[in-house]
Amino acid sequence: MKTSTDQQYAKIVFLLQQDEDGYPPAGSESVWATIKDETYIIDNIPFFARGVSFGDVVTAEKVDGELIYKTTVEYSGHSTFRFLFSKRELLQKVRQELNEMGCSSEKSHLEDLISVDVPPEVSMLKFREFLAKYVQENVIGFEEAAIFD
Repeated sequence: MKTSTDQQYAKIVFLLQQDEDGYPPAGSESVWATIKDETYIIDNIPFFARGVSFGDVVTAEKVDGELIYKTTVEYSGHSTFRFLFSKRELLQKVRQELNEMGCSSEKSHLEDLISVDVPPEVSMLKFREFLAKYVQENVIGFEEAAIFD
């Protein structure tokens, strides 16, 4: 458990279902969360867990020393997307444009994958227009992991 000057953090483990192709590439994913009483607030953008976004309030159960995700008790209104790049040289450019739009992103350990946080104050219509441009240009494929629009 890491701490900052005024908050305590914990890792929440999400158990994942792999498809017949082995995706996602692991059986679980852990994400940072701040501790709030008996709940946890997700504090980074998930790469593989579905249905959860930055800022969501979740519960977890301690199993064999790990906090295993149990349920979401409050949604933050943030949406989570994943982009897989076919043209890696455009990854930084796209991340910069996302940042200018008000969206944050995190780069995965997989070289061509980023997770994207779309906060509620960002127009989903504007975001989807941005996304469509890159999809039509065959720059990225995407996955909608948790959508709130």
